[in-house]
Amino acid sequence: MPASVRRWGPGLEQVLVGAALVVTGAGALLSDGVRGASSAGGAVAGLALGLLVALGVELCWASSVTVDGGSVLVRNPLRMIEVPCARVAGVVAGRHLSLQLDDERSIRVWGFWRSNLRVALGGRGRLDRVADEIGHAVSDAAPSPPGAARRVHVVPPHPLSVVVVLLAIGLGALG
Repeated sequence: MPASVRRWGPGLEQVLVGAALVVTGAGALLSDGVRGASSAGGAVAGLALGLLVALGVELCWASSVTVDGGSVLVRNPLRMIEVPCARVAGVVAGRHLSLQLDDERSIRVWGFWRSNLRVALGGRGRLDRVADEIGHAVSDAAPSPPGAARRVHVVPPHPLSVVVVLLAIGLGALG
């Protein structure tokens, strides 16, 4: 990646939660319990477990924030959102990470949340550091040239994300 590109992904806690969802869903899909269920019940259970696997992969491993030149790309499971840096008024680390836009709207970043342990202990954690780093990268980004697009652009999900979700659902339905 060029020096002007910065990317942040989920932390260890989020990756472990994703792994637990994937292992739980995949294990249940492969177990005799789902296979032995009635055809209608087995299909519904399989679909639910397939969605659990897809959620684990997409929510906890694939989410990211990238600052590239004059824009911020938020990759969430269902869509990617590209925002000009000039539109970002702030980065907030509450219970989850979100970008505050200059028009009072907020974009939540999936896969980045504050752990319950960190909430109980108080103090600053990884989420606060990531929010600070993203805020600095946005403020250091090259200013938008006059007349540059200032609209927020929603990008369709990555094709691999769609394949993972469909594969997990399909395997669940076959369960």
